[in-house]
This record gives sequence, C-alpha cells and structure tokens, in this order.
Amino acid sequence: MSAVPLNIDVSTPLRTLMASAGADCSIYVNGGLPSSGLPASFILIEPNGGIKTNASKFGNAFCVLSVSIYVALLSNGAVNPTKEDILLGKFQSLFQSVIKTTVGSNHFTYELSANPMMYSGKSLISGYSTKILNVNCFINY
Repeated sequence: MSAVPLNIDVSTPLRTLMASAGADCSIYVNGGLPSSGLPASFILIEPNGGIKTNASKFGNAFCVLSVSIYVALLSNGAVNPTKEDILLGKFQSLFQSVIKTTVGSNHFTYELSANPMMYSGKSLISGYSTKILNVNCFINY
C-alpha cells in the first residue's frame, strides 16, 4: 500500500502551470512570502487543510489549495477591480477544465472547487485587496 508522502509539494506544480499560462506576477508557495518589500500584485498558493487519502490500496489523495490574489489598494484605500480582473484573466483559461502535470513520479490534477470564491475583500495583508480561490488537487502516484 502506498502512503501519502508527508513532504509532498502540491503548490509548486500549480505555480509552474499558472506561470506558463501567463500569470506574470510573483507567485509565492511553501511559506515563501516575504515579510517586507511585497510587489504591487502577487499570488500566494497554500494548502487549505490536510491531504486526504481517497483509497486504501492505491496512491490516490486529495487536498484543497487556496490561491490568493493580492493587489495593492489605490491611493484612496479603495480596491482596484481593473487590476484584479487583469491579473485573474492571465490564468483564468487554465481552469476551464482540469489541469494535469507530472513531477517525478507524482501526477497532479487540479480543478476549481465547486464554489471556488472563498473570499473577496481587503486587508488580509494591509494595503492589499484579496481574492481567494479554492483549487482541488488530486494526487496519483
């Protein structure tokens, strides 16, 4: 029986796919978000819960990732919806169907969750607006 590796990285393959789809801003994963000097817009990909094994005799697992889009607020403190839409549009086509990629012997499949918008507002990080999408990740290894 295969076990889910405790150190499996489900965020970096999604970052690679998003960058190849045209997301040309900084994309941080695995605790790599700096504490200062943040760019005007960026994406943060983090696990949103643990990894769940879907089958006992196969190496199949499931987890949810939160893809957070951050855009600096306007000088008057308002959200910049135009900039948010431009950033989302750079990788939105990636999620029109499921996305598959392989890293080493691990196979990853990503799709937006049924209700993907988890949060939309401001001030999760001071001075930014935030949109958080839930992305399902299926791991087959």
